[in-house]
Amino acid sequence: INAEYGGLDAEYADYDMDSEDEDFLKSCNTKEVSPNQFERMIETMEKESENRVITLLDAKQLFHDVEHNLMAQIYDYWLNKRLSLKIPLLPEIKTGSKD
Repeated sequence: INAEYGGLDAEYADYDMDSEDEDFLKSCNTKEVSPNQFERMIETMEKESENRVITLLDAKQLFHDVEHNLMAQIYDYWLNKRLSLKIPLLPEIKTGSKD
């Protein structure tokens, strides 16, 4: 995995996997992406999609070290989850007040 973008090997991610994510990652049957790296990938795709949802090509460019088919699976999973929930997957923290 391309560890330089978004610190994919960092200990903490803003995204926290749920049991559905764990099941998905197990179904991929890969050791290429650890749970922590998966969280960082979801976080990065969410942050890159702040203004418009990124494409699979965008995701492949962000994570160019991830095998093509695996990246497509993770991207499709993320996009479908995001669309089904109809909200971004990262918690939104509102600070300050509007005057």
